[in-house]
Amino acid sequence: TIDAGGTYLATSGTTTITSETGSGYAVEFSGTYTHNSGTLKITTDANTFVKTNDKTYNLVIEAATSTRVYEWVNNTTIQGDLTVNSGRFTHYSPSYTLTVTGDVTTTSGGNLDCGSTTVSMNSLTNEGTFVASSGNTTILVDIRNRTGATFTHSGGTVLVTTGTTYFIHNTG
Repeated sequence: TIDAGGTYLATSGTTTITSETGSGYAVEFSGTYTHNSGTLKITTDANTFVKTNDKTYNLVIEAATSTRVYEWVNNTTIQGDLTVNSGRFTHYSPSYTLTVTGDVTTTSGGNLDCGSTTVSMNSLTNEGTFVASSGNTTILVDIRNRTGATFTHSGGTVLVTTGTTYFIHNTG
């Protein structure tokens, strides 16, 4: 927890969160979080809330068990990459958007469930489960959907835009 007025200067390596507060938050940023181009990794063995700010660089979701659900509880911007290795990462409310300026990867045990919120990312490599928003999902460069992965469009709009070309790969 970083309270309003508080400051945390993260390592340029990896900061790992292994538990949560009594209020159910693994991460709750109300103050200043300086990422130093490092990675924030959450491995909590509980269903939990994640409240970052727009200063998070790389975020790794690696729930202790595949049935765990981590929910972002505010408009979330990740300045680098988002990797969901295990568990399900989803929104708490459809009013909370997700923006990833880098790349999104789901590995074989990971599930990114966009629900009905607005989501945008640079690219998607899906080896696990990706559930696009039933609203709008914007992917700037390309989609790589690996063999055995699940990509669900949810009836929403998936917009892939790079100006003149785009790539959708279903690969082994």
